[in-house]
Order: sequence, then C-alpha cells, then structure tokens
Amino acid sequence: MPPSDAAGRERTVRASGGIVGYDDRAEYYAVEYREDVDHGFLQGMVRAAGGSVLEMPCGAGRNLDCLAALANRVVGVDLEPAMLSAARRRLAPAPDAGTVVLHAGDMRTLHLDEAFDLVIVPREAIQLLDDDADVRATLATGARHLPPGGRMIVDLAMIGTPGPHAAGLTPDYYDPDIPDGVCVSEWTRSLGDREWLTRWRVQQHDADGGVRITFHYRQSRGERAGAAEPIASWSSQIRLQNHDVEKVAGFARANHLSPLAVYGDYSGRPYRDGQIRAVLDLQKTNDV
Repeated sequence: MPPSDAAGRERTVRASGGIVGYDDRAEYYAVEYREDVDHGFLQGMVRAAGGSVLEMPCGAGRNLDCLAALANRVVGVDLEPAMLSAARRRLAPAPDAGTVVLHAGDMRTLHLDEAFDLVIVPREAIQLLDDDADVRATLATGARHLPPGGRMIVDLAMIGTPGPHAAGLTPDYYDPDIPDGVCVSEWTRSLGDREWLTRWRVQQHDADGGVRITFHYRQSRGERAGAAEPIASWSSQIRLQNHDVEKVAGFARANHLSPLAVYGDYSGRPYRDGQIRAVLDLQKTNDV
C-alpha cells in the first residue's frame, strides 16, 4: 500500500476518495490493462470463423483495434459508457477504426438486431459474474447473436490453481501462490505529461472458491517516477468467481453451443485439469 504518511494527504486531494467504481476506472483502464498475449489467438479465430465480431464486454478497447485489423465489422459492447468513451479515444488513430461500432449494453440481456460470425467474451470477463444465472444468460446472449455454425469464445482463468504458471496465462493482477491479505507492489506506469500511476493489490479467497481483489492507486507528478509528488490516491475492488470448465460447457450446451475445443493456452494446446487457463471454443448448433 502507499506509505501511510502520504496516504492521508492524497485522500484529501481526490474528491471521490475511498473505493471507486468501474466507471471511475475508465480514465486509466487502458494504462492498467494492456495485455496482448491473446491477440494472435483472437485474430486466428477471426480468420477461422468469419468477418464479423461481437466482443462483450469490450472495456476500454484493449482488443478492438486488433480485431478490426482483420474483421470487416466489429461491435464492442460494454455496460459503462465511460469505458466506451475511453475505447473511442483509443481507436481514434487506428487505421481500421471505421469498422468498429460501440454500444452501451449488458452482456446478460443484450439484444442487437444482427448476427455475427464470432462472439468473444475476453479474459476473465465472465468470472466477474457471481451467479450461475448470469453466466447462463451471457451464454444465451452469445447464442442469440450467432447463426448456426457461428463461434463463441469464452476465456476463463481457474482461480486457485497453484503455480508455476506460464507468462500471460495467469491474470496479471492475481497470483494464487501469494497468501491472502499480503499487499503486493505491482507497477508504476506513465500517464504522460510528467504524471505517474502506481498500483498495489491485496487478494482474499472466499469460501465459495472466488477471490476478492482490492487495488490501491497513487497518482503522482514529477520528472521521474521515484521522485514524483503524490497528488491523489484511491482504491477499487473486483471479485472473480471460479466458474469451472465443465459448468460453463454445460451451460453452453443448454444454449445450443457445442464445445469444439477447450484450450489451455493461446497456442491451441488442449486444456488439461490443473491448468490455470481454459479457453472454450463453442459453435452454435441450430437456431433458438
């Protein structure tokens, strides 16, 4: 966590203070989440499935320009309009930005009047849903937006699976081998204009197999990160539920989505019990 002598001063600077929500994080989301380890795999799926793609949720657009480079149409959906605004800023300089359309919507209830060749639920997104009913609803949404033969990708991390893990397969904000309650210093990254963002995290596993992760942030200003003066601090929390492969595959089958494969990484190797990454490749079997 931030040094205690700085934390009190910083909290007085940030008007919102305390725990901030998903919408408040939009301004810095692209700085936090800039993984691209799955991009080659997703582009391979676009080539295999066809030219139109629905991503839900799309967040601040981490994958959108990657998908747009190959797809003839990309629709990104997110619950939070502030995330969509951040995605628009990210896409503005992209040469293929014109193929991307953004919609505010909930992946559990979304109804767009079109079908797609490929639906993507990216890394850990479905695990932000606590209830099985919400997981079933999200899979139903995917099926609703696919023609027979269309594909859906659901990317999961197996929470609690012990290491060692290959780089990029474990979520970069979670480590099952770190004891609960231990504060981990993660990184300091540039925000531009002599400003810096530093993040710490604390994780706590729950009895039902999920994990709560609390992030602590400090924004600072200065020529160098190590000598920058704090100007604001805040915290946020997420909870990942451990929806396992068999459960999600069962919910998929109930929505006419047949598992073609389950991958243990982004190179196409089959998933085996005990691996932390499980990527379900589902195919719509008939109209519903």
